[in-house]
This record gives sequence, structure tokens and C-alpha cells, in this order.
Amino acid sequence: MKRLIPFLFILGVVFSCSEEFDISTPNIQEEQKTASIILNNIPSDFKGDSVYIFTLDNENEFYSATQATATEDAVIKTAVPAGNSSFSIIAYIPTVKDWTIEDAFAAGWYSSISGATNKTGRYITNEWDQASNYNNSNQGGATDVLTVDLYVDGDATLSNNEFEQGYILELEADITNNLLSPLSSISFAVDGTVIEEVVEEPYEIYFNTVDLEPGLHVISVTVANADSDEATDEMEIVITVAQNEAPTVNISGIINGATYERQSVRTIASGVSDENGLDDIDRVEFIINGTLVATVTEAPFSYIWDTYENAVGAVTIEVTAYDKAGAKRSDFVNVTLIAPENYAPRVNITSPSNGGNITIGNLITISTTTSDDEGDAISSVEFFFDNLSIGEDFEAPFTLEDFNTAGYAAGEYKIIAKVYGTGGSSYNEITVTLSE
Repeated sequence: MKRLIPFLFILGVVFSCSEEFDISTPNIQEEQKTASIILNNIPSDFKGDSVYIFTLDNENEFYSATQATATEDAVIKTAVPAGNSSFSIIAYIPTVKDWTIEDAFAAGWYSSISGATNKTGRYITNEWDQASNYNNSNQGGATDVLTVDLYVDGDATLSNNEFEQGYILELEADITNNLLSPLSSISFAVDGTVIEEVVEEPYEIYFNTVDLEPGLHVISVTVANADSDEATDEMEIVITVAQNEAPTVNISGIINGATYERQSVRTIASGVSDENGLDDIDRVEFIINGTLVATVTEAPFSYIWDTYENAVGAVTIEVTAYDKAGAKRSDFVNVTLIAPENYAPRVNITSPSNGGNITIGNLITISTTTSDDEGDAISSVEFFFDNLSIGEDFEAPFTLEDFNTAGYAAGEYKIIAKVYGTGGSSYNEITVTLSE
């Protein structure tokens, strides 16, 4: 669980190291846990001086002391207190002459960490503070080599940890890798069972709680790097029974984890169902990389996705269904878009407007704009009405003039423009309504 562990060095006097320590290389028993301290950013004038590493238990009692030479990137092993309680580490480079371990902390350079919990972990002295004694130092500067903070729905503390069964949790790992050792794994787990692993930024997933039993559960994230450093963070959540069963959403038409060319057109089907029937569905929202791209209010509740509208790279697609009582449920798919070997030409219909109304018998002009990312030649644009070819233009600006709508029944019709060029072909479509 997330806990705030304060640094409890609240003393009326300066620390005294009166306890007897063997400050040679520690004689560490095989079963005793040891932490490693990596010396980093040592003040330049004090490289090669003696540095002392002290560990203290959670009662702020000195536990061990180790003397070493202050060498950049040196790794110093030191014994840590037994048990599950937190501990503290103080790295001290004296600047007073003839300082000994029997003396109180005095002038020098300090780097420390409190509330440490990884008793076999590695810690690094990123910053040093010059002070007259430890109590006057900033009491910080050292940190874990690898740290991770778990965010649930963008919250690292989660003051309200209750969620209705079926709620979609957004889980994110905020990772600090102080040695820049490549990350080897980032895994999210629920109650100790891994639910998904990620390998690249952003380190986030979406988790549907529909299968979690009501009650207390533990969400965790564990990170490891190539040096076998490991860090974990976790949170408790409480799953409650939904008062109104939300719709079910099951994305199809695209596959989680799949790779698609950035110019393909994909139909995203929501797979929506509701215990009260589809008539109870109020709307279905399609969200791509956090942007609402469509709201559909009628079956089949699908969306035609032109992948060209998104950049190459990771894409998260969210489909959320709402019933008429306001209950909602989502499904998520993560895919990757890659650049094709050759981009096909593009076409957009600029007139008439999508969703426009046209009086039956009127003559209409279908206007387009075309482009090609790689500058390849565009040869023609073919026009379709009600899925039948009605003409083709071989010269820019690729327009079909005076199309007669007489003879068509009232209703909705698709207008399609298909562009051809040396790079291939693609199409664009709009819907218009013919009325009396």
C-alpha cells in the first residue's frame, strides 16, 4: 500500500556516533540482508577522501557503519536492519580534520535517504549537501536506483478507492531509472496475478474490473531493469456491486496488439449488448488517443476508422457504451500504426457537405481536394452515388458537375470519391439525404 513514511530525525542534539562499529569491510553473515550504495556526483575536491555509510533502523538507532574511499561509481555494500520495517542510509564525507566515528556528525558532505524498504536493493547518491552537521543538512540526495509509482485513473494516492464492478481502470507506471539501465519488464498485476506487460512508453494499460468479485483487491506494478534492480508499487481498491448493470462492450474489427499500415481503413465494431436490449443503449462513443471521434446512437454502433488520421506509433482506441439510465462500460484496444512502403494518394469530398440535405431533382456538383504525401502523380478521381459509378475526372481539381438527383427516392445515400495514382488508390465517402 502507499504509505507516507516521514524521516524521523527529530533530535535535540547532534547525532553522536558513540556506538562501537567495526568500520572495516563488514563481516556480513550469509543470511543477513545487504543493500548496495552507489557513489555518484561526489564533490570534486573530495574524491579519494574517506566516506562513511551508516544505516539506521526505523527507531533511528544506528545499525551499521562502513568506511570506504569516495570514488565515483563505487559500489559499497552495507548491512541493513532485519525485519520488514523501513530504514535509513546516511553517506558522510567529513571535511573536518581527524574526524573519527566516535565523534558527533560535523562539517562535511551528506547524502541520505529515509524510509527505504528494499533491503537487498541498490541506492545511489545523486546529490550531496554541504552542512555544518547532519541536522543542518537537507537530509536527502540519495534515492533508489529504480523507482516506480502506480497511478490509478491519474491518481497516485487514490483517496476514493471504490469502483463499481465493470468499471475500466486506467493504470499507469511512473518510472525513474537513475542509472539508465535498460528496462527489462513492466508488469501490472491484480491480487498477485499478472494481467498485462508493457514494453514501451507510455507505460499504461486499461483494466476492466467486470470479472473482479466485490470486495478488496490489490493492484500492483513491478518494474525491473537489465541490472536486475526491481521496484514495486501497489494500491488497494474496493469493488462494489453495480446498481444498474451497464452495457457490455467487446471491440472487434481490430485486434489488440496488432500492427496496421497508416493508410488502411478499419471498421471498428463495438459489440455492444445490454440486458435490457439494444433499445436501452443511449449512445456509443469512439475515442482514439483521448480524442472523441464519433458518437453513434443507432445500431450497428460501429465506426469507420481511417488510420491516416493518426500518426505512426502507438494508438489507443476506447469504445464506451451508455445506457439510458447513464450506466457506462468501455473496452480498449492498443494497436501500432506503421508507415507503408508507399503512401497512396488521398482524396476529400469538399462539396456537398457530409450529412447535408438535397432536394430531389436538383443538380449537384461533387468537388474534391487531392494530395499525395510522396508527391506521386494523381491520374483521376472516380465518383459513385448509391454505390454506382457516375463519372470520372482526369484533371485537377477533379470535380463532377451537374449530377442529376431526379429519379431517386427520398432517403440517405453515400457519395464516394475514389482517387487513383502511381502510389495506388484510396477513397473518401460522405452521406447525404435526398428529400422532396
